[in-house]
Amino acid sequence: MGGVASASERYYAIVFAAQSEPRRAKLSHTFLTLIKVDSLAEDRSSLCVDTISWIPPSGNFRVWDPCSEAGVNFDLAASIQLVRSKGECIYAWGPFELTCDAYTRFIEQKKRLDSGTRKYKAIDVPLPWIRADNCWHAITAAIPGDTKCHSPWWDFGEPSGRHIAGALRRRGMIVSERHDWLFESLELAVSARDAQGRVQVQDIGSREVPGSVLIQDSPVD
Repeated sequence: MGGVASASERYYAIVFAAQSEPRRAKLSHTFLTLIKVDSLAEDRSSLCVDTISWIPPSGNFRVWDPCSEAGVNFDLAASIQLVRSKGECIYAWGPFELTCDAYTRFIEQKKRLDSGTRKYKAIDVPLPWIRADNCWHAITAAIPGDTKCHSPWWDFGEPSGRHIAGALRRRGMIVSERHDWLFESLELAVSARDAQGRVQVQDIGSREVPGSVLIQDSPVD
């Protein structure tokens, strides 16, 4: 799959994983936000933002339900608000600069999900006639070679985000890492980065969160 990039366009992704403490499947979620930036635009806040956050419309995860159900992609703000309302902590990896091909793969996957041909199932299975995905596999379907067979469903929450970040690196989908200026552009209040390269997301659209900082870095050239 190929994508044709404009000379001025740059592509980024942030991997998010939310979980309760202690970790429970019902209180966990994995999502990914894609950002396209025109480096020639005078207003760097003019970002094209898409999110793969595949969940039932109700926002309730029925882990042991044998039946699939309708799925919908929440946007970034709605995803953060949903998991925060359940008391979950949110980890994030990146922001990563993606190759054009990687960005195109994720955008095409989002289009497939939004088309209504796929459903949601918390515990999905690697069978081609089961046209349903959980939140993790809704993302990894766009990563070459990262099939459901390679992703045990019990690695929900933080381990799933860590897996996706690692898969992006292994598959050569990342150009460069730690474009932290994007946190501020997306109005994400985050903690300082820890020894594992993660940050914790405290809030979105708020700059008054105790104990959080807005990491700043140089934007794209």
